[in-house]
Amino acid sequence: MPFLKSLLVLGLFTALLSMPPAVYGQGQFTPKDDVGLALFEYAGMGAPGGVIKYSPDGNYFALVTERGRLDLNAPEDTIWVFRIEDVQRCVQHPEQGNPSPPVPLVQVATDKDGPLIENVRWLPDSSGIGFTTLKKSACCKFHQLFVADVKTRAVKALTPDDQDVGEFDVRSDTQYVYDVSPPVLLAAPKEDAQPAVITGKSLWTVLFPHAEEALTPFDAAGLWAVVDGERRHVLDAKSYEVPAGLSSLSLSPDGRSVVAILKAEHPPEAVWSRYKAPPGYKKIPLDTSAYHLIDLTDGSKKLLVNAPYGMNQEWHSYLLAASWSADGQSLLLPSTFFPLDVTDPKEIADRESHPYIAVLRLQTGRLSRVLALKAGLDKERYAVKDARFEDDATVIINFDRSSYLPDRPPAAIFHQDAKGNWRQAAGAEDPRLAKLSIKVEKCESIN
Repeated sequence: MPFLKSLLVLGLFTALLSMPPAVYGQGQFTPKDDVGLALFEYAGMGAPGGVIKYSPDGNYFALVTERGRLDLNAPEDTIWVFRIEDVQRCVQHPEQGNPSPPVPLVQVATDKDGPLIENVRWLPDSSGIGFTTLKKSACCKFHQLFVADVKTRAVKALTPDDQDVGEFDVRSDTQYVYDVSPPVLLAAPKEDAQPAVITGKSLWTVLFPHAEEALTPFDAAGLWAVVDGERRHVLDAKSYEVPAGLSSLSLSPDGRSVVAILKAEHPPEAVWSRYKAPPGYKKIPLDTSAYHLIDLTDGSKKLLVNAPYGMNQEWHSYLLAASWSADGQSLLLPSTFFPLDVTDPKEIADRESHPYIAVLRLQTGRLSRVLALKAGLDKERYAVKDARFEDDATVIINFDRSSYLPDRPPAAIFHQDAKGNWRQAAGAEDPRLAKLSIKVEKCESIN
C-alpha cells in the first residue's frame, strides 16, 4: 500500500492553495506571507477524531485549514475535500503532473477570532459533512450548525439564527440532534450608574464585566432534535444538565434516541464517592454525571449505567461520545466506571480503581469491559481518538499517538468470545484504514 507522507500532503496543500509567491523563490519571505500560510486544524492544535477525516465509504478525506486574511483583518477557515483516487494517482504517477486540486467545500471568515469552523464530521453515508461555524446577528454571536453536500457543494443551515449550538450529532439533514445555549451578546446591556461592588467576584469578572455575557432569559436553551424533518425542543435547560457544557451526543441509527452525559437525578453519592482518581492525582469533588439514553419523541431519560462517567475523577482519555452498533441494540461507552453492586473484594477494588471502555447490550442490560482506561501519571496512559463497532462482536479502538506512547500501535482490535469476554486480537491497524489505497499523515512546523 503506497504510503503518502505528511510532508507531501502539506506540500500539495500549501503549494497549490495558499503559498505566497515568495516561497517559490521569487522574493524574501515576509510577515505578510507568514500570515497567509494555511495551518492545519486550528494552528496545529489537533481535533477530536483526528485532523484527517476519512469518509465512511473510503473515497474521500477532509481537512480543515486556517490562514490569515489581511484584506479582511480576520482568519479564514476552509474545509478541503480530497478524492483519494486523485491523490493516489499523483503518488504513483508523479510524471503526470499536478493532481486534481482539492475541493474548497466551505470557506468562512466571519469573525476576527478563530477557530471559525469546528466539529467537522462526515455524514454516515459520506454524502456530506456536518460542522458548526461562528456567526453574528444584529445583537449576538453564536455557533450555527450546517451540512455541506460533497457533490453539489451546497451548504445548508440546520439550526436557526441566535441558537448557540454546542454539541451535536447528525445523520442527515432530516435526522439530527443538538444542544443550545444562550448566544453571546455583542454589546453589553445598559446599566444604571451604581457603586462598584467586587466582593465575591472573580478577577476576570472585575476586569471584564461584560465579557462573554449571554442573552438571558433564553427559553430555547436545552436539547433540540430534528426527527424525520420535524424540529422539536426535547428538554429545557433545567432538564438537560450537562457537566461543564459537555454532553457528547450520539444519535441512534434510527434517529429517535440519543446518548448524552447528564447529571444523574438521584445519584448514590456515598457509593459513587468511592471511585478513585488516576495515579498521581488527588481526588476532586464528585461529579454525578453519567451516560443517559434520551427518547427524542417524548423527552424521557434513562440512566444507562449506575456509575459516573470516566471524567469524574480526571480520567482523561479524551473520547467520551458513545458509539452505536449498526442494529441500534448495543452501545460502546468509551469512558465509564462500573457499578459497585458486586460482593467479590478484588472485583470491587478493580471497579473502584479505574473506568473502562465498555460495551452495553441494551436488551439485556449487560455491561462488559473492553479495555481499562489509563490516565494521570500512569506511564502507560493513552489518548483515544475514536472507538466503534466493526460488527456486533468486534470493537476497534484508534489511539491518538501524537502525545502518548508514539511508538505503540495506532489501533487495537477486540473480539467478544462465547462467554461474553472481550479479547484483544492480532492486528494493530483499523481494518477500514487498511483497506484504503493510501495512508495520509499530517506533519507541520515552523520549518
